[in-house]
Amino acid sequence: LIIKDKETIDKVITLAEKLKELDGYPRNPEYQQNLAQLYTLKGDAAKADEEYGKDFIDGYVSNAVYALTGYANFWLEQNKNLDSVESAADLAAKIAPDSQWYTLRTVADIYLKLKKPDKALAAFGPDFIKQNGNDQSILASYAAFWSRQGEKQSGMNLESALEAARKSVELTSDYYNNYTLANILFKTKKYDEALKY
Repeated sequence: LIIKDKETIDKVITLAEKLKELDGYPRNPEYQQNLAQLYTLKGDAAKADEEYGKDFIDGYVSNAVYALTGYANFWLEQNKNLDSVESAADLAAKIAPDSQWYTLRTVADIYLKLKKPDKALAAFGPDFIKQNGNDQSILASYAAFWSRQGEKQSGMNLESALEAARKSVELTSDYYNNYTLANILFKTKKYDEALKY
């Protein structure tokens, strides 16, 4: 009833803002929804969106993804709860925003530790790089990730990593990109070409 009383809405908003401050992070979705309703009743749509709009849900999803990958890595180190580790990785891969490509790299690493190489390639493999093949930082990270895995996984995905490393060097020919390319060329026994880089 008090929420519908427009004369007291500013007082209620002050209390709701204080509750939000006391609650901390991550933000409680119920509190945020109530606060957005208050601002909507006040006629302040912009403030309602600020409190409970796209930025809120994007942040909430990012926190959830971080929690899921953190949980998975913790239990991998303990070598326990491996079924729930895989479930957490599956969910993180499913809900990670496109901008969080590093999450997919983390998920791929989790899958590899679980000895699920097909899932690792599905999360952060050739199909992924085809969709993101024009971003130099993604190409470099992808190439370096699979170069490191190549030692543990008998050269897994090195041809795709090589292609990404070549394109990364074309876009930015710096020490890191040249080193990564040379490393992959060496691992694929292209020694003469590796020396050039």
